[in-house]
Amino acid sequence: MALQIKPRGGVWYVMGRLNGVDVKTSTGLSAVRASKADAEARRIEIERNIVLNGTAKEKETGDQTLAECCRAYCMKLQQEGRLSKNQWDRAERVVDELGRSTPINKLTTSKIFAMTSGATWAHKKPDSVIRDLQPLTSMLKLAVKLGELDKMPDIVRPRRGPARTEHLEANEARHVLDWLGKRQPFYYPHFLVLTATGVRLGELLSLTEGSFKIEECPLTGTALEGELHVFPQKAATKTNARVIPLNRRVLDWWPDRKVGSNGEIFIGKMGAWSGGNSASAILNKILKEALARCRPHRTDFTVHDLRHTFAYLTAQAGADLGDLQKLLGHSDISQTMRYRGFVKSRAVDAIAGVAL
Repeated sequence: MALQIKPRGGVWYVMGRLNGVDVKTSTGLSAVRASKADAEARRIEIERNIVLNGTAKEKETGDQTLAECCRAYCMKLQQEGRLSKNQWDRAERVVDELGRSTPINKLTTSKIFAMTSGATWAHKKPDSVIRDLQPLTSMLKLAVKLGELDKMPDIVRPRRGPARTEHLEANEARHVLDWLGKRQPFYYPHFLVLTATGVRLGELLSLTEGSFKIEECPLTGTALEGELHVFPQKAATKTNARVIPLNRRVLDWWPDRKVGSNGEIFIGKMGAWSGGNSASAILNKILKEALARCRPHRTDFTVHDLRHTFAYLTAQAGADLGDLQKLLGHSDISQTMRYRGFVKSRAVDAIAGVAL
């Protein structure tokens, strides 16, 4: 029985059984860029070797290099529509540090640990190390699945630190927003909605005018009440769709909103953002300046901490963990448990109301 050509992980593979020899071998040819005819030529070559030598010698299991492994992994994500520039960059960075020509069967636990404990990674926080190691883990899992690697090496990950819940008090948030409204009027809406709704920065950039459901006074056009409809981004797997009521400050800003050509609201001064990283860098720089003017002791505060501020202020206003889970879009209550210290206990009032 002749061997077959099949695409696996974005690469053409020769698979099957011939003369009692089981074959599962990569041709090294891209299933997207290379034609099936090129792969067929490799299949014929392998079949000839099996008939003459009793083995397919060209590409034995484990001969695949890290560069080939990375390419197959990125091609797989691209085919599934899940490949982002950040993922590609992280995968390439790890492969460069470990050596692009390193055979994956020569990759040891000690070599990976030496990379993560070296000078290049010394400045990284545990969460960053774990995030940067994720593409390597996925690459090696794919190699095992495709038969290129017999067993994965153990990848030692650092312990995660305590969950970050850095936040602003209500008066601090008010002072910062007031300063931004005067000194940075173009970016003021970005910070206002981040603080008042708790959306992530990536979610904010994807919002359009249609995401806001506003009830306006028919006579004056004043916004009376409204809510924000947020849907999970394509890459997000632990976020639920949610509806967030809008407070008075957001409703007062609404009539002055500026809308882009495609309905987007939260754009940069040069138009649509080129990516989440550029938006994060610019907004973090502005926020750092605002905090230096209003609250100098908040030196490590970031844009994402405005989400924690929303959770804190909402909890202080009487919301419980269930409310926070819905408003933040957490699919699992364990994600919300970091805010349990924010929630005021209702036990005293509840016990006082028990009639015996």
